[in-house]
Amino acid sequence: KTAEIANQTFDFEGKTILLHGNDINIQSLIELLNVNQKKFNVIQLISLQDKAQKDQATIIAENNVKVTVIDDVGLGKFLPEIDVVLLGCDIIMHETFITKAGAHLIAAAAKTYNIPVFVLADSRKILNKKFFPQSVIGTFIGKEEKSGDEIWKNPPTNVEVIFNHIEEVPNHLITKFILKKDAFTPEELSEKIDKVLVANFF
Repeated sequence: KTAEIANQTFDFEGKTILLHGNDINIQSLIELLNVNQKKFNVIQLISLQDKAQKDQATIIAENNVKVTVIDDVGLGKFLPEIDVVLLGCDIIMHETFITKAGAHLIAAAAKTYNIPVFVLADSRKILNKKFFPQSVIGTFIGKEEKSGDEIWKNPPTNVEVIFNHIEEVPNHLITKFILKKDAFTPEELSEKIDKVLVANFF
């Protein structure tokens, strides 16, 4: 359903789509576009430390869709040819959402280039912080760091290695949050979250 709403929200025909992370809703949308015989290009960002993004590129390619894979640090070269950015997420809150690290820079760069950015998600990812103590929220968003050994094993003295694999991203960088029944601007979504405890009807 989220894929269908996304297809209704934006015209993907002839567009170059940038993907970040590994998300079932994004994969479903690409499959839907392919089934509907839309013509589009897919660019998948990949970081050297992350197998999940390679998995997404593989899944899409296996559905007979050509995927161009680029290293995430080389994104700048490709920004002028990108028409839309698709992100998944783990949690959506009033002012921020939680997703794979790197999304903040991607969304900020896209805004500079006037490229629309859509977050595709299940409504169960919505969290109203007003109904949860900070200790509970911390269990969701307090696990950003992984071992620095994944980047640099045995660094020299006085070198601190920090590896964040998820991050909070400001909602105002997003064009629309696309859920299973509708698409919302950040302002519209915040108002909806305010009104409900459990937002499964979104």
